[in-house]
Amino acid sequence: MEGEKRILVVVDSLNSGGIASVVLNIAKGIYTRGFKCDFICYMQPTEEVIEELKAIESRYFVINRLFNSNPLKYIKSIKEVIRKNGPYLAIHVHTAMFIWLACLAAKTEGINVRVGHAHGSSFDGSANRLTRLLQPIFKVFNRLLCTKTLTCADKSGRATFGKAYEFIPNFINLNKIDNCSTFDKADLINSFGIPKDGKILGYVGYIGGEKNTKHLVNLFNDLKKDDIKAYLVIIGDGREFISIKESFRKCGLSDYVCMLGYKTNAMELMRMFDVYLVPSFSEGMSMSLLEAQINGVPSIVSPGVPLNNDIGAGLFYRCNTFKVEEWTDEIKKVLDKQITVSKDKILLSLKNKEYDMDSVCSKYVKVYQDEK
Repeated sequence: MEGEKRILVVVDSLNSGGIASVVLNIAKGIYTRGFKCDFICYMQPTEEVIEELKAIESRYFVINRLFNSNPLKYIKSIKEVIRKNGPYLAIHVHTAMFIWLACLAAKTEGINVRVGHAHGSSFDGSANRLTRLLQPIFKVFNRLLCTKTLTCADKSGRATFGKAYEFIPNFINLNKIDNCSTFDKADLINSFGIPKDGKILGYVGYIGGEKNTKHLVNLFNDLKKDDIKAYLVIIGDGREFISIKESFRKCGLSDYVCMLGYKTNAMELMRMFDVYLVPSFSEGMSMSLLEAQINGVPSIVSPGVPLNNDIGAGLFYRCNTFKVEEWTDEIKKVLDKQITVSKDKILLSLKNKEYDMDSVCSKYVKVYQDEK
């Protein structure tokens, strides 16, 4: 272990979701630069994830989440991981309002580079009332205990730190895109029994809450009234999955809507979308939205989606309202344009915005080595 440049990463889960994708992409990207990541998480990784970790010489340690423990036990668990498995060059924490607890543990164990990373645009909806009341104090603690504060969107930075944070974009492992390109769009569409002349609208993500997935019910109902031959594919799971599925049924739309649940091959399935929809009330930097654009799918987003989600390839369309009729009009316009963007243009756009892996990972290396 001595002489290794090893980073300790603290994250809720490595199994699914945008943040899991972010931290694994970072770990894979910096591995090619001589850095290795270990992970503290709150649930056992899947076998698929464990194999990914082995490929980059990463280890994982499962501890109790704070809400199933208490602050002192939580800090003690992190300190024990550091003592038994260090030394660590830096700690990189992705736990929103409680970043400061992991950083406090790291500070007492002599880790001088303590990185807090904001993702969501608001604190976790599972937080109790007391936690929400203490939110302003936690922001201060996050700033005090971190030596570096990062965010993927201004909203996220304000929610987690209040002020004084640096923007570093999320990025996509382009090898995944190359793997997806081997799948034929027509075959994907046919596998779901969708007519070849039907237009496919897509959504990927959590079902419910801030994601405003229920907006898709009224939107698609309005679209079908105009006799547009369209189908809606929803990938993801969440607390409103059943109620939203029932809403589509009551509107007589079940034959035109595929609710697939959580899928590990969501990026592959995106290739059949003609338009990607993001109706969120609030977002940070959406991994699925980046994936859609990198796959060449025109994307229509809500006013709750920050503009830094635009990769600059002419595939980002913002509807500045939640009014259903305006979304319907925007979808029609985008479909009529029959937008096609080459892979070369997409890659150039990522490079120009410094959203590519090389540019982003170079920034992380500087952060971990405490370079200005």
